[in-house]
Order: sequence, then structure tokens, then C-alpha cells
Amino acid sequence: MTVAIAKLLGSEEWRREHKVSTITSTSPGVVRMGVTRLAVLLGGRDKVGRPVVVVTARNHSLIGRDMDDMTQYMVHVLVSVCTLDENTASKIKFVKTETIGEHFDPSILSSDM
Repeated sequence: MTVAIAKLLGSEEWRREHKVSTITSTSPGVVRMGVTRLAVLLGGRDKVGRPVVVVTARNHSLIGRDMDDMTQYMVHVLVSVCTLDENTASKIKFVKTETIGEHFDPSILSSDM
């Protein structure tokens, strides 16, 4: 029980710190970072039904980027993904490019990814 309470409190602290309740798709930082395609929430699902977010490393440069915008954008993407999937135990999985086919059909990716 203590571990669960600590995780819940940590989550609530994180949500307050990053002002999650105020971030929407029209928030200035989300709009500014959205054009970079740093992270793209795909319409498809992986092989076990989870939503898919592609983070393209080549788009992930800090040069000329506002860290507040970047944080706001990534928080928005993560919260958006979490609201799409009720399976909270295995919500986020990081995969390497060479193993993508094990997790979802690569044909759902756009040609520029």
C-alpha cells in the first residue's frame, strides 16, 4: 500500500509541476512544437492494441528549441496517449527501429518517418 500511495503522490506532484490540467492541443508550446513532428501520435495501434507514438530521433535536437515548449509538448503527447488506453499496466513501450515489426505493422507509418 505504501508503494502505491507514493506513486500516486508522485504522479499528482508531476501533474501539478507541469500544469497538466492547463495543457491542450491549442496551448502555445504544443502548437509551436507540433510542427516539428518530434513525436507523432499515430491513428493505428500496436499488435496488443496500444496507441502508437513515434518519436523520431533526428527531430530531437535542443538547438533553437524552447525547453518549456518542448516539455509542454511532450506532456501533452504523453497525456493524450494515456487517455486513449485503459491498460495502464503496460502503457508505454520503447522499441528500436529494427524491432518495430515485432510490435506493430510498419505500414501505418507515414513515408517521412
